[in-house]
Amino acid sequence: MTATAEMCIYCFDSLLSYLDSRHHPPPKTPSFTDESFPLFVTWKKKIRRRSNDSELRGCIGTFKAKKLHAGLSEFAVTSAVRDSRWNQYGIGI
Repeated sequence: MTATAEMCIYCFDSLLSYLDSRHHPPPKTPSFTDESFPLFVTWKKKIRRRSNDSELRGCIGTFKAKKLHAGLSEFAVTSAVRDSRWNQYGIGI
């Protein structure tokens, strides 16, 4: 399985809902499959505004199959706020 744009949007929406639930409700159930797969969520951030250069900002994954909807949502948040190699993400950070 290869990541799709809808999966990426679902990860962003899951993170936004976690960080600011007052203004961002939980994402709607996505239309992509909810089968179980090994999965990884990696966040990168741009180094410079007008550049394609980026650097790793957070990452978590597993080779054990997880249901895609819950796994992507969980790992989107975990890789952004619980990867101890970086400071936690937050609104406006």
